[in-house]
Amino acid sequence: MYKMILVPVDLTAPSRALLQRAVDFANTCNASIHVTYVEPGVSNYSLEDIEIELESVHEANQQKRLQQLRDLCADLPIPPEHIYMTQGNVAGHLIQLASAIHADLVIMGEHHSFWHMQHINRQVEKKLNCDLLTMVL
Repeated sequence: MYKMILVPVDLTAPSRALLQRAVDFANTCNASIHVTYVEPGVSNYSLEDIEIELESVHEANQQKRLQQLRDLCADLPIPPEHIYMTQGNVAGHLIQLASAIHADLVIMGEHHSFWHMQHINRQVEKKLNCDLLTMVL
């Protein structure tokens, strides 16, 4: 069965429900959970940002997101084996991370009205080298 499950979250309230359902699923097959958050956008500061000293703002936002991610994972019956956070192409990072950690299942949430996440799910589905379970939130 599954041993390594990757769960991408978006730091919204439904992400907590997704994590809880993923943990319940992981319990049935004695799998470990890895949680990731990808901030959409670019991963490097632009020269303009550095020139106008927005680097410290980016760092503060990153620390805030990391704390939100930790809070989201707090008190889960199975703590995540690892928590990842990065910026950039969401689908691309999910595909790369799943491969790098040898995930055999990715559990993604899909909001009824959130077309952007549905688009990401379709991109991941096409290139993922493991199973994908999409949960409607």
